[in-house]
Amino acid sequence: MAFEQFAGQGNAVALASTWLRSGRLPHAVLICGPVGTGKREFAIELVKAVLCPSTGARPCGVCHACRLADSMEHPDLHALVPVVATKGVRDEAALSADMREAVLAFLQSNSGVCSSAANISREHIRLLQQEMSYAPAMGPRQVALIFDAERMHLTGASALLKILEEPPADSLFVLVSSVPDQIVPTIRSRCQRLTLRRLPAELIRAQLAASGCPPERVELGVRLGGGSLQRARAAARGDLEAVRSTAERLLRGALAGDDGVYWDLVEKLGGRDGRTDLELVLQLCGLYLRDVYVAVHGRAEGGSTADRGQVLALLQAELSDERLCAAALELDRAAELLARNVHPSLALAGLWQCLRGADGPSRPAGREAGARPALRRSGAAPEGAEG
Repeated sequence: MAFEQFAGQGNAVALASTWLRSGRLPHAVLICGPVGTGKREFAIELVKAVLCPSTGARPCGVCHACRLADSMEHPDLHALVPVVATKGVRDEAALSADMREAVLAFLQSNSGVCSSAANISREHIRLLQQEMSYAPAMGPRQVALIFDAERMHLTGASALLKILEEPPADSLFVLVSSVPDQIVPTIRSRCQRLTLRRLPAELIRAQLAASGCPPERVELGVRLGGGSLQRARAAARGDLEAVRSTAERLLRGALAGDDGVYWDLVEKLGGRDGRTDLELVLQLCGLYLRDVYVAVHGRAEGGSTADRGQVLALLQAELSDERLCAAALELDRAAELLARNVHPSLALAGLWQCLRGADGPSRPAGREAGARPALRRSGAAPEGAEG
């Protein structure tokens, strides 16, 4: 894939190409933008272009260096992704092996989303600091590639800041993030930004149609994609139907005051393996609330969830403008708390209370005291909850 194939990202392509042609790359680049806009692929193309011995603003894609970069085996490429912490002391070889396996799994996944319980540990960043201090083994530069850079452990972020303040010669740091405002400000200020934009509906429609997707699935993908080709493809394949049903169940259950639904969702999606789905459920709930608000204020058709008329009618009938806006704010707050590794029962409590129109979910009969954290209306994270 060459930069020219990133349709709809002309500004980012032009800036990256200018850097490469002139040979005047910044020492640190922050590639940011909404989920599903191609940041992961763009970052890899930039890294390959830097490491490829061919001249110009694009990697050849066939040389030994490009093939090594594709497989994350290039000796001058050091990649990090968030991983769930494990107990015990590990040596540098084990840390490197575990990280390479995690990076490959991340790049091969369709979602490109890491568990919200994962972070980039200070041990991995200190190891990166050591590797970046060496001279390049075969390429023109040592390159550090950090995915989901907002997940860096605070101590590790401080170590990275020290490198960025006095970067080694012939080094390039590429950070990738969907929420750059959560990166330590002093690190952000030392990076040149490459921002990828949400894609227009026409472009997503053309991409889905070109892949052979049936017309009705194309339109579903465009609606649920929200400017993300990745999410549009998932929706068109039907991969989002189960998650979409869960989002509708959450909304219906809250409006009906069925607290059993709340506890069931916490039970099923509260573990490490379920948090990514829970984050997507919240995003889809946001689409429903947005479509209701838009419908009430002048546009009745064409929303992301237009094919779910019954759910939209229920929300419109039950939620006043005030509660609708409050629920939207609670959705943002719940997503932020999940990103901070707060327990799902706490993250969802404010949203559930707002939709339910009561004090909050009551504990089901027969559930042992202490089986779930006590609900706090303030939403404050319990001690030790952040990770």
